[in-house]
Amino acid sequence: MGKRIKKVENMSLSKQLVLITLVALLICLVAMGIILPSILKPYYEMNIYEHLEQPAKYIDPGTNKMGEDIAFVIQMKSGALYSSDNLAEKVPGMTAREIVNKATETKGKFENNGTTYYYLWGERKVSKNLIIMPDSYIVEQEDKLLGIILPTLLITIATTIILLTLWSQYILSKIKKLEKKTKAIITNDVVEGREFVVDDELNELNSTIEQVKLKLKQKDEYKNMMFQNLSHELKTPISVIQSYVEGVNDGVIEKDEALKIIEEETNILSNQVKTILQINKIDYMKDSEKYKNSKADITKVIIESIEKHKLIRSDIEYVLDIDDELKEKEKLFVGTEDLWESVVDNILGNFIRYAKTNITVKIAKGEITFFNDGERIKEKVLDTIFLPYVKGEKGQSGLGLSIVKKTVNIFGYDITATNVENGVLFVIK
Repeated sequence: MGKRIKKVENMSLSKQLVLITLVALLICLVAMGIILPSILKPYYEMNIYEHLEQPAKYIDPGTNKMGEDIAFVIQMKSGALYSSDNLAEKVPGMTAREIVNKATETKGKFENNGTTYYYLWGERKVSKNLIIMPDSYIVEQEDKLLGIILPTLLITIATTIILLTLWSQYILSKIKKLEKKTKAIITNDVVEGREFVVDDELNELNSTIEQVKLKLKQKDEYKNMMFQNLSHELKTPISVIQSYVEGVNDGVIEKDEALKIIEEETNILSNQVKTILQINKIDYMKDSEKYKNSKADITKVIIESIEKHKLIRSDIEYVLDIDDELKEKEKLFVGTEDLWESVVDNILGNFIRYAKTNITVKIAKGEITFFNDGERIKEKVLDTIFLPYVKGEKGQSGLGLSIVKKTVNIFGYDITATNVENGVLFVIK
């Protein structure tokens, strides 16, 4: 049994479909050949009894024969029996008396030598008439039915197999195209992308494959761009550090001056490395339920970030405005504190480069807003500010705000930037 199942599993899809269809049609054939006659049998028997009613009312002892299939026995009030000339032929091996003894109901049937006989009693003034008929009528009707059903079923089977074969070949051709597309994604080959004519599930799968292909392409392009830019960003401070080290060794640059520049460039390198680690962490997080199910106290994160940035820009006012009606649990936002710390640090790190006198952070139900009173963002930058490597006039790596957007998106939030009357507003909700 196991080997047979394995053989079916190893069949092509078209052969499997044909096999399943044949099995289904075979079941239909069995049902029609066995079950249908059983269902129709009561109808045939009713016809037989109706057929026997008329002769039961009118035959008399002077009648010798009535119809090729009908025999009869007349039982007189005195008990004498008269029978049709064909009784012995129609009911062989039974006498008229034995037949009368078998026919105990008003109508019914009895068995004799493998044949079923139907009978019906009719009442007259001087006699009772017993009309008998073999089941040849039912057999004949069943043969006629089978004669109609069998050719019809065979034509249906042949037509179904042809249509199913054509359909399966069409489906297989679509599946092979999808397989080719999928393999092309792995090998980075170019395959012509086209929608199928019929808008079915395979067409939806085709569209999904195209979307995956596009996403992977965009991801590869992003990674290539990221590494190209990062390699450039890392190369510059390393070159500066090397130059100052050589200058100190050659005695052309003062040591204190060199140490100051080296420290600045080292900080730049450190930030770049942190950025790379942050990007890798975000990519890892995308499919992790752990981060999506965590909750972070956003108030605590913002207070700590403000304190850090006060050391860099102590000349501006930092305001944290928390909605008075906000419940404690509503101060918790989806995500982990370390990732929200990265989000807030990146935003405030951006704001302190542009703010004149004030940075205000407001926390409301499901929403955080960041405001700075610096110059408004240029329109051409505003539309792309959260894309990788888009820098403002005082921007650094161009990755900070793109990391912010990626992170909040993972937690189910979005971030927007708008110019307002007195500055710039970022909204996370």
